[in-house]
Amino acid sequence: HPSPASTSKVRWVVDSGASNMFTHDLSLLSNVRPTSVAVSGSNSSSSPMRATHAGRFGIFPHVLFVPSIAQNLMSVSILRKLGFHVDFMKLRISRGHIVWPIRHHHDCNLFTVLLPRRPVDAFAHSNQTSFVSWNLAEVFHRRFNHISKRALLRVFKVHGITVPRKHLRRMRLCSGCALTQP
Repeated sequence: HPSPASTSKVRWVVDSGASNMFTHDLSLLSNVRPTSVAVSGSNSSSSPMRATHAGRFGIFPHVLFVPSIAQNLMSVSILRKLGFHVDFMKLRISRGHIVWPIRHHHDCNLFTVLLPRRPVDAFAHSNQTSFVSWNLAEVFHRRFNHISKRALLRVFKVHGITVPRKHLRRMRLCSGCALTQP
């Protein structure tokens, strides 16, 4: 039997070409629902792959379960959409106080990150056990092509989107928008 320490972390390959997040371990996911999605690429037997289920892993709302995939794949584009900075030179993934070290496997030229099996631990501050909250106003700002706070408030009003007031008060400029400010 594997020791508890060996099963407490899960290895993810950081993939700049992946359009989605993929896992071969259904037990990692919550809110699991059946699906049938063709996945580009092939497994070791060169047969086409299909995702049979989808679910959530921490703040990653849509992770596909592909039973025949060899390794968990973490999409760089999904990470960036969620506000993470992926730095292959400094070998880290970060957002605020969350920092995950990346390991470069020179023999196969893969980059991997180890995350706790329990997603809440992966997104918690090192000295805390609570889930790290993220600012919904900032997420919508990025999702709606970096629109101004004023325009964002109009979108919320027109479409009936509810965002906590404290998120609006604490909304900071993202790094790209900050560069355009005088």
